[in-house]
Amino acid sequence: MKIPYPIKSSYVADWTLVEALRELVANGLDAQTQHSSSFGYSYLGSKRTLTLRNVGVKLPIDALYFGGSEKADKTSLIGKYGEGLKLAMLVIARTPGVRMRVVNGNELWTPAFEKDAKTGMESLVVRIKKTEEESSDFVITVSGVERDVWTKVRDLFLALKDAGVVWQSETGRILPKTEAGNIFVHGVKCATLTEFEYGYNIDADIDTGRDRRIPNMSELRAHVGELLREWAPEGESPEARSLRIYELLSKGQGEATALQTGSLWHMRNDLKARFLETHGANAVPITSAQYADDWRFLGKTPVMVPAPLYEGLCYAFDDLTAAKANLARSIVEEYKPIDLEDAEARVLVQVETLLKQAQNGELRPFHVVKFHDDELLGLFDKNEVFLRRSVLSSFPKALMVAAHEVAHSAGPDGSLGHVRKMERLLESALATLLSPGGNV
Repeated sequence: MKIPYPIKSSYVADWTLVEALRELVANGLDAQTQHSSSFGYSYLGSKRTLTLRNVGVKLPIDALYFGGSEKADKTSLIGKYGEGLKLAMLVIARTPGVRMRVVNGNELWTPAFEKDAKTGMESLVVRIKKTEEESSDFVITVSGVERDVWTKVRDLFLALKDAGVVWQSETGRILPKTEAGNIFVHGVKCATLTEFEYGYNIDADIDTGRDRRIPNMSELRAHVGELLREWAPEGESPEARSLRIYELLSKGQGEATALQTGSLWHMRNDLKARFLETHGANAVPITSAQYADDWRFLGKTPVMVPAPLYEGLCYAFDDLTAAKANLARSIVEEYKPIDLEDAEARVLVQVETLLKQAQNGELRPFHVVKFHDDELLGLFDKNEVFLRRSVLSSFPKALMVAAHEVAHSAGPDGSLGHVRKMERLLESALATLLSPGGNV
């Protein structure tokens, strides 16, 4: 008996014996997971023979048919498409000097290429022969396997080597630096990222396709970044964790590009503290020299950093526009009552008295200051009112500016609450001034 496949030998032309054996090993490991069928292997170098065995299992005949897989919805398994065994048989059958035989219960399966008598086309067939003895195990034997080929296949599977673990969570594992750049998905190597310091195994449902390759590198980096942000060894302080993340970001490549794909908001203050400790209290991060002079004008020391580190720090630093606004609102000098001219002091007392009465006695004394911005007349900040000294040269102007700032306790500039409170304050002040004996 034989099962023919209308598949030419050139199908999956880029697959070699390594890819074929990879699929056979993956199937063996999946059988161990899915059916609790212990998987083992042996390689006999003197005879160049590889044997793969699953204990106590027999495959149904539909395993030889496309579409006969039950793996599609099982995210914990390596395989998904149900094509691995068939494609492995195809590649092995076309590889010179390599032979494959499968013992399945009381059957012997062997793949080969045969010419169809009617079409004259050569295609894959699997010959099935009954055996006298029935095996309780599913056993694949492949002869003609060179040692270096088997070594390459073995290194594709975490289950077949002692790679070690640096950190592990439900979503995957961070592997030691001996696996630097090696990316595994469900334990099978799918990519190499040469700039990465560690290796990674992703246990999330990433589609690596039939060829076990990562089609979407941004998706991969997002999963790696998630592992790095979760990485919290027992006993490690939050500060030490942030320092480790800071050092990775500072390199600007490898793991930094993965961390860049997710928010680092929760450690923004620790990252900022480390940056300022390294570069000085006045340092600000930049990624372009374009605005360096603007920062220097503001009294800051611009420090060029890699884009990933900047992304992490930007949550904790003002941008240039905000920094300029803050500087404009900053106070250069504050004047004590003794520093004021008599006329200025009288205006200040008058304004404070009127507005205090308008607020039923609830008003803090005003601060008379010099602002960095020459255009700024007043400022309301944390329930404190600051007035530019020059406004005290005119009582009406001082009253208007002070009322405007006090009214900010009811809302931002121009809001309904702000406008209504300013109107009430000025109405009360005018009523007092116009009343009999209303001089203050």
